[in-house]
Amino acid sequence: MKNKISLLGNTNAKGNKGKPKSEEHKLKISLANKGKPKPETSKLKQSASMSGRRWWSKDGISVKNRECPGEGWVLGRTSIKKK
Repeated sequence: MKNKISLLGNTNAKGNKGKPKSEEHKLKISLANKGKPKPETSKLKQSASMSGRRWWSKDGISVKNRECPGEGWVLGRTSIKKK
């Protein structure tokens, strides 16, 4: 079994990490990613949507909202009670 694997060469993604890519391969990757949002952009959008939210707690339930969810809720996070 090991002989067969060694004859094939290292085919897993980790084994190929960091190895130089051909210009053709780089072009294929570039074309496949055209029009897709960059991960940094998505993370910035997610971060912006969560900004200004705080934890509110009532009876062992915690919720993250911009405003107080209602009467009896206190600012802060408490552990959730198990039933």
